[in-house]
Amino acid sequence: IGGIVGYSTGQVLTSTVSGHFLHTEEYPITYNLSTGGIIGMMQGSAILSDSYSNAFLQGAENTGGLVGKVNSASAIIRNSYSAATLTLGQPGSTDGPYSGGIVGWNAGSLNSLASAGKNSGDMYVGGIAGYTTGPINNSYSSSKIIAQDFYVGGLAGAMIGTATTSNSLSNSYFIGSVTKTFGPLDDSTKMVGGLVGQLWQQSLLQAALLLRPWAYMTFQ
Repeated sequence: IGGIVGYSTGQVLTSTVSGHFLHTEEYPITYNLSTGGIIGMMQGSAILSDSYSNAFLQGAENTGGLVGKVNSASAIIRNSYSAATLTLGQPGSTDGPYSGGIVGWNAGSLNSLASAGKNSGDMYVGGIAGYTTGPINNSYSSSKIIAQDFYVGGLAGAMIGTATTSNSLSNSYFIGSVTKTFGPLDDSTKMVGGLVGQLWQQSLLQAALLLRPWAYMTFQ
């Protein structure tokens, strides 16, 4: 589900979306549903540029303020802003894990992006991306992030490289807040960070900044 396009392999430019976008039925997680303020899923060499969303989104798995899922390393989101409010699952449930202020699940390049608003999810929750195997550059978030479980970060819930492919977060900062509501840190829920919840394999943080580090994180 997308505010403008459900599935894109082309270019979406200078677009603005507001309104409510909801999944009204319960689906198994195997349906791999994607909900985005502007695009549900990007594939191939798709581009989203110079666009804005302040939608209210209730998704089932991959939920993002601009894009639910970017499923290609060739895709690009750039020069865009989201002030969307994100909620995963039906009221009182948490159906899916990936929630990001810009994109829920990402394999592409994220450049010159900003997010605000409120992002509530279960796990893999981030101000820019819930889960990313692609780079994040020149971006920031002032989002209010609330998560029930692990892999939670001010910019990315999880940033993953591979044994042969590097990944990076550079020239970016977070000035929002992170609240974890599942109880105190323990072995199963300790992957919570001001910038990135989990940084894995060939992943690099460069010139990334956490502002107000004494005030950003709360455990309830």
